[in-house]
Amino acid sequence: MDKKLLNKLVGIAFLAAFLMVPLMMIEKQITTRGLHQEEVKAEIAKTAAGAQTLAGPMLVVRYQIQEPAGVYQDERTGEMVTRYSSRREERVLSLPAEHLNIRGKANVESRYRGIYQARLYHLDLQLAGRFSIPADLGAPQTNKGKIVEARALLLLGVSDLRGLENDPEVQVNGRNLRFRASTDADLAGTNLDGVLPSGRLELDLGSVTPGQESQLEFAFPLKLTGTENFSIQPTAQMNDIQLTSDWRHPSFQGFLPQSREIGKRGFKAEWNIVSRLSRSLKTPASQDAIGIGFIEPVNIYLQSERAIK
Repeated sequence: MDKKLLNKLVGIAFLAAFLMVPLMMIEKQITTRGLHQEEVKAEIAKTAAGAQTLAGPMLVVRYQIQEPAGVYQDERTGEMVTRYSSRREERVLSLPAEHLNIRGKANVESRYRGIYQARLYHLDLQLAGRFSIPADLGAPQTNKGKIVEARALLLLGVSDLRGLENDPEVQVNGRNLRFRASTDADLAGTNLDGVLPSGRLELDLGSVTPGQESQLEFAFPLKLTGTENFSIQPTAQMNDIQLTSDWRHPSFQGFLPQSREIGKRGFKAEWNIVSRLSRSLKTPASQDAIGIGFIEPVNIYLQSERAIK
């Protein structure tokens, strides 16, 4: 090979290797800035609220049942009468709503820490729906015992309770009630672990009259603050959801909307979902969720990293 050509190739190789040094320094700086961006998001989430997941409402009916102990003949009437054991067995029935309607609007704002930013959303939701409580409360149809006491509890899952902006007044069959913080004991004996997030609200609905089917209609407003991502776990048999926002760059995840409109003033999306969670509450909720990410339209750090590469 010509010595002159060889010297040129060696020079080009040296220059290429030399230029890799500042490129690596720039790439490291971009990576550091990107990590700082994520730290700012986490910091803002700690001071306000993190990504929110809304699940439910679900109905939990706790009841006591006395099993038949035998049958005897009444001496006066001659009729056969069932004698029940004095021992009471605790049972739990978990019910999804027959229908759930959610209407809401999200206003998005940017919070800054120096040159870094994160997006907070403020959700204004209206929830309404209906539960049907069976007459036998799930007790066996044959040789069933006698239900002697039953109470109903409404549970609503909100992953980060710090993001609650209101103390909603819940209308249930004409009564006005208010939520209170729930505990893990409220899920004891149910199959809702994994369906409802760790943050939960409960509503004591009082006693339920056994032996007759009943309907519970509910409605309440809910205001939530969260950071960048919002999810809904559609646990009702029929879920009718409509969300609007002033954010023009949504990222839809999970169940995609049946219809959506995205324009300069924001977006509007609608979902109509028959949830299989209502048929099998053992299904992990993360597999059946509606997700919306209020994403940054232009990620300068990702673009810079691509340019360097």
